[in-house]
Amino acid sequence: MTAPTAAVPADRSEDLAPESRAPRPIVLRHRVQYAALRGVLGALGNLSFRRASDFGARLGRMGYAPLGIRRGVVE
Repeated sequence: MTAPTAAVPADRSEDLAPESRAPRPIVLRHRVQYAALRGVLGALGNLSFRRASDFGARLGRMGYAPLGIRRGVVE
């Protein structure tokens, strides 16, 4: 069970607000990755569940074992 928190005075409420981040520029690489993902999802939507699942397993093994793409994030 957690302890009750004290009320924050109105004059200090802006101190607790998260800092706003500067917007990051849109990079062409991100657009290409997004387009590829949308294409794969569209293609998988036309497959049966079993075939789509098999394809996803193979794709995951390929990204993990030989290429090592995002291996640290996955682990």
